[in-house]
Amino acid sequence: MKNFMEPESVALIGISRKSGPGSFNLMENMIRFGFSGKIFPVNPNSTEILGRKVYPNIKAINEKVDLAVISTPRETTLGILEDCAALGVKAAIVVNQGFADADTVGKELQQGMTEISRRDGMRILGPNTLGVMNNYNGFTTSFMPITKEQVPIGLICQSGIFFVGAREFSRNIGKGIDIGNACDIGFCEALKYLGEDPEIRIIAIHMEGLNQGKEFLELAEKTVKEKPVIIYK
Repeated sequence: MKNFMEPESVALIGISRKSGPGSFNLMENMIRFGFSGKIFPVNPNSTEILGRKVYPNIKAINEKVDLAVISTPRETTLGILEDCAALGVKAAIVVNQGFADADTVGKELQQGMTEISRRDGMRILGPNTLGVMNNYNGFTTSFMPITKEQVPIGLICQSGIFFVGAREFSRNIGKGIDIGNACDIGFCEALKYLGEDPEIRIIAIHMEGLNQGKEFLELAEKTVKEKPVIIYK
């Protein structure tokens, strides 16, 4: 999970050309939130966004990329993930909806993501996710504004509203992981990460469904010996 929560370089594939109020531009939000690492915007229809050079595709970057955040039409996603894996990118977040949450075609595409992850060893968060937020290093992949406050509460969720509306559900959070449709990264990986994180003292979980029940319960049993785990089902 380190490449998701503590990246040094991020490629934003499919970044919007619009910026300013109401644009929900991820790069603009990331910069405002305080991320100090390298940002590589990727959009074949632009050469500059917010004063930064824009690349036509990830293959044109020619620098090390820790994390790719993908927000392109679903039919392009598998090809982009394969390019990322071939270039040695270790982690990817797929933002868009329209996969197992949508229809048969979407389910097949999501299964393709899982196969890429297993075959190439690249970890994938999502699809259908706002990604992650880390108030302790000023990093977020949410295009929605998020309250910035270093509190020792970690949130794992399957719905963006719990991610951006944490104040209403679990108070503000220090770190958040939205697993979305969980094609690869799920509750177990997220719980293990936050369970071992010395900056987090309480873990809150919004859970819609669980596939790895036995593995999760065994992990939770170990985790609660160190810090409380609160689950809203």
